[in-house]
Amino acid sequence: MNIKDFLKLEHPESFDFKDLERDLKSKGCDFEKWLTYKTSPKSFDCDCCTLALTIYRFLWGGGNIADGNRFWQLDIFENREFGGDTMNSMAATLITYIGQHEKRNALVPQKGRMSLTKIHDGFQRREENPNVWKDFLENGLPWGDFARNVGCIGNFVLTPRTFNMYRNRAARDCWDLSLELLRKGDTCLYGDDIWRKKDYEKYINFFFLWDYVDDTGEPIALFEREGEKKLPQVKDENNDFRFMDNAFQVFLEGVNCRIERRGIFMAAMLDIAVNDPNEYGHIRDCLSSDGCELAGHGKCSLETALEYLRNKARLSKDTQDKLNTLKEILKEKPLQ
Repeated sequence: MNIKDFLKLEHPESFDFKDLERDLKSKGCDFEKWLTYKTSPKSFDCDCCTLALTIYRFLWGGGNIADGNRFWQLDIFENREFGGDTMNSMAATLITYIGQHEKRNALVPQKGRMSLTKIHDGFQRREENPNVWKDFLENGLPWGDFARNVGCIGNFVLTPRTFNMYRNRAARDCWDLSLELLRKGDTCLYGDDIWRKKDYEKYINFFFLWDYVDDTGEPIALFEREGEKKLPQVKDENNDFRFMDNAFQVFLEGVNCRIERRGIFMAAMLDIAVNDPNEYGHIRDCLSSDGCELAGHGKCSLETALEYLRNKARLSKDTQDKLNTLKEILKEKPLQ
């Protein structure tokens, strides 16, 4: 699929990039498709496929697709190398959830430490406990929505080259904790390179991440955590699993909403970038400016960013109208 065909989709923000892989598209439900994607030998990567790289370069600049390089320099970040990454990871959260679930043995019969391979095997054997898996997918938390959304553009971003692997260990791939690492400058960059506060605020603005930060620019916690735990415990001191469901329900609803909202925003920006690059240049310049008054300067969201662009960027009436339309669309999907 090329960029023009992508933009012709009725809802490009909802397109699951896993469907670009023929063997994955033929799978059944979104949950099974994601499990197969994560446990199969890697020959395809949603956030680094040709279409994703093309979208990144239209929105955020950088090298040429033809060079085949997954990492390239961004001049607004002093030519640091960046590469595609998936913001909100499903793997760590799902492993934590099922690993301590009260029906863990019925969902995943294999003993020992929980893993995606074991979950996949348990799902493949679901006919042995059909009601348990049916209840998990149809009457439980919205894992199916998350399984689809993790492969949509609203969940894709560029991160500093060394940060991708580092955040897996330091933040368990949780995006709010990953942003906190960036805010503190804990980025594992090369050599003596220092990630500063202005880099962090520019990062939030340039990559449309306003829904993930509060009025001061600090990351909004997507999970209620205790102490140094990256992910919440599944049950409380009374062995009550409702504690788990409440915590994960809030997380999944909040993350799914943020991915979908940002995807709508990205698709609209991409349409401008492809069809009117000069106009999009004004938007990029406004968001990448050291004087951009969004992240860290009071109430921040996709809606406030649109209002800021309408007032600060030198945009034509046609583009202003597109931003107004986008704002109305986002009103129908309020932030949770």
